[in-house]
Amino acid sequence: MVCDHCDAELVERYGIVSCRPADEPSSWPLSEATLAEFARTATTMSIRTAADEVLGDHPHRESVLSTVFDVQQDLWLPLVAEYITGRCLDLNAGYGRRSMVLAEHAKSVYAVEASLDKLRIVAVRDDYASAERVTPVHSTDRRLPFRDDTFQTVVADFTGERVDRSRLERVRRYLSDDGSLVFLADGWPSRTGLTERIEPVQTDRTGALGVGPGTANGYRTLAADAGFDDVSVYALFPTASRPLYAFDVENAHAIPQIFDAYANEHGALGTAVEKLMRVANRSGLVKRCYPSLLVVCSTRSKPSPFGFDDPLVVGGRARSIVLDVDESGISDIHKVPNRATHEPYTERENRVTSALSSSDAAIAETIPNGDSLQSPFGSVRRVVPAEGRPLDDAVGRDVDSMERILRIGYEWLADFQRTYGGDPIERSPAEIRTEMRCSPANIDPPAVDAPATTFSTPVHGDFMSSNIYFDGRTITSVIDWEYGAPTGSPIVDAGYLLLNTAAWLVGDFEDRVRTVLCDDTELGERARSCVRRYCDAVDLPYRTFEVYLPMAYLHQLVLDWEYDAVGTYTALADEQRHRVVTLIELLDDMSIAE
Repeated sequence: MVCDHCDAELVERYGIVSCRPADEPSSWPLSEATLAEFARTATTMSIRTAADEVLGDHPHRESVLSTVFDVQQDLWLPLVAEYITGRCLDLNAGYGRRSMVLAEHAKSVYAVEASLDKLRIVAVRDDYASAERVTPVHSTDRRLPFRDDTFQTVVADFTGERVDRSRLERVRRYLSDDGSLVFLADGWPSRTGLTERIEPVQTDRTGALGVGPGTANGYRTLAADAGFDDVSVYALFPTASRPLYAFDVENAHAIPQIFDAYANEHGALGTAVEKLMRVANRSGLVKRCYPSLLVVCSTRSKPSPFGFDDPLVVGGRARSIVLDVDESGISDIHKVPNRATHEPYTERENRVTSALSSSDAAIAETIPNGDSLQSPFGSVRRVVPAEGRPLDDAVGRDVDSMERILRIGYEWLADFQRTYGGDPIERSPAEIRTEMRCSPANIDPPAVDAPATTFSTPVHGDFMSSNIYFDGRTITSVIDWEYGAPTGSPIVDAGYLLLNTAAWLVGDFEDRVRTVLCDDTELGERARSCVRRYCDAVDLPYRTFEVYLPMAYLHQLVLDWEYDAVGTYTALADEQRHRVVTLIELLDDMSIAE
């Protein structure tokens, strides 16, 4: 075969059209042999099973799984939703994660990648319904077998590579007149090795810092010279490979918002860093020093489907949280599913909170109201900011703080469960074992030795101090109900608050469980005292709390498997399963009931 556009020789390799790039790229952190084995295995079994089989004990397993599956790396998509249309070209597509998400919005996607083995994986991905709209092409942007004006959208990952005017002009020829180019690129700190990168690329830096290569203004100039009239630049912070936030580099309110949260989490050190960043932000230095940038180029501006003014995107497991921020703080919040299979989390939150907030009980005022909106990403939840601040902002990181959070959180939880919970019920050992079973995660616990008395209640499912808002006197709101359920075990929330709060003081999970629930320590005694007061308030036997404690993590794990969530493909599922199994194994060592 020969391309009738550029006369390049085309061959078919493993069923994939190939323009034979001059050199295969590095497969790091996998060896070439391991990558090839991954590709071979994926062609004969599901990609989930292939990843488990090949990467089971690989030292970089977590990093590779994140690269292959974790759509939180694409948290910037809500900022560019209006530009992802029609036929799309995805350059440097890797394992195809981004291509699959793009195909949920574009009519079709051509995934161009220089690694043939990675494309073999792209070709057989079965974790996205949109996979049928993704066509792998073995090439680079220097040898593309397409006619000019073929695409409405080009998305490219140019991190670790040089971006210049000629490259942008070369890519632009494949765009239609009203098409758009969206590309990820290094800021100059990454290009000069000041931030950690796999293969940092050294390039000559010319001109003033504010307009030179690797700065927002530098990329704007390159895009304008390449013929784009409308150019926006966003920061991916801290880096494109590990993004937690995305925002317009001109948004002066984003950095204060980010480092305000950092200060609350890291005490005195966090406060010092926050003050330093505020000074640097006011001077304009920060926006010239972002390690990773997202550049959006078009011939004309396009209105956002969300109507954002100054958005700050915060990454999440199942949803991207888009905050509209201004000088007075956060004015609006949108919760956007970060892939199609995550939409049920938003629908679940809308359904559960609507039912709870319709009650006449006083505690219903702490359940957030929200609107369900339709968007290019499916159902989106819009809410107004909660009054007060997260409960963990109000305390330090010591035993007294942990006890205060448990006391405040359990008082609200007991009131909530007394209001919405059902009558006592007795569960047999066989029924308890059935409730604790999760076949997809290979969790099949032994039966306990006696029945347990419990009750059914609505659950929050992610009940931790950062989701509890407090005004100094009372809880004003409990937010983020995507793991909520109309019925469940009361220990789902009570146990999660306990173990999540104790994580501030004891990092390793097994050590945490032993310290808080088994050993004779001050931390354990004070924590168990809070648990006993909670159990007394809701008439729950202490032994029931111990028996059902695995539900604190099993609840989320079961829902993630039900929705085929990304977390079940990554190391997160391993961690959740480890926690459930640990709690089951340590049941007989727990001393709440003593």
